[in-house]
Amino acid sequence: MSWQEETIRDDAPMPPRIVVYGPGGIGKTTFGASMPASLIVDYDKGAGEVRGVQKHPGRSTWDASLALFREIAASPGGIRSLVVDTADVLEDQAEAAVCADLGCKSISDPKWGVGYEHLETKWRIMLAELDQIRAKGIIICILAHTATKTTHDPTVGEYEEYVSQLGKKTWAATYRWADFVGFVNFELGRAGDPGKDPTYRPLVTGNRVLYTQRGSGFQAKNRYRLEPRMTFSWNALIAGIQAHQVGQPVQAPAASPPPAQSIETAADIILRIESLCKAADARGLKTSDGRTFFDKGKEIVLGCKLDVAALRSVEAELRKTLGTSNGGTQQPQASA
Repeated sequence: MSWQEETIRDDAPMPPRIVVYGPGGIGKTTFGASMPASLIVDYDKGAGEVRGVQKHPGRSTWDASLALFREIAASPGGIRSLVVDTADVLEDQAEAAVCADLGCKSISDPKWGVGYEHLETKWRIMLAELDQIRAKGIIICILAHTATKTTHDPTVGEYEEYVSQLGKKTWAATYRWADFVGFVNFELGRAGDPGKDPTYRPLVTGNRVLYTQRGSGFQAKNRYRLEPRMTFSWNALIAGIQAHQVGQPVQAPAASPPPAQSIETAADIILRIESLCKAADARGLKTSDGRTFFDKGKEIVLGCKLDVAALRSVEAELRKTLGTSNGGTQQPQASA
């Protein structure tokens, strides 16, 4: 076979491989449940209160978990997204399997880091199994918890940063494998001026922020030219990914402000549009072509190409519709 025959040409974009890590209780499972036709493999047993989504309890051993992923790849049914919730439990299973293989009590017992080398090998096999599912057109999403670690950078010295709770080698393999790694956290603000105001204190605003590029104190990356920070929402994230995949320009973000300031991004407007569409659907309204506002809204949002002005126009039209509707047929409009 010649090299020309081996050359890969651009075809339809593959579904994204997504990793999201953040503190407990911030809504990672809910994020996974909002993905299209998702199946949550509930290793953490934390998806019990999430309604309207398929859930699998996960399996209790490493080999059984690999077999589960192979079964899904062979017969995916109608799922369009697979959510592993969370990777931390899977790593525990992999470590137990390594200890059984090597006849040790702890993965750190074998000399020269042999246990961790075996763990990385097993983990790469698992990622390959997930790629087989992705090959069927299914989005892969791995959720994970956070930890902090001291990082040494030769240019700036040591500093603390958020990373996944996964081990060093498994996290590095996962980070390289993923198309998107997002760090989610509660937005922080401040009251007063540190060093000058004796009443200074940090504040948690309650807003959930998804960081898409590496910054001071956390690891993140993406292959989609996304805004460096956005509201933690599946609709906002997938709008940015799809805009990149179809070759549409993504709005260049302004420099990130200090945490105490507020910035309105395309993601923020998309969330409001989503809420307005749901309100219209709750009233029983339909668009002019008989569709739900939520379904039509997603299509229009993608057509706006993350343009803030166009999204604001859609939002204004929806607010006008909800304020003046008499129960007839309406349709949100995007600006020309």
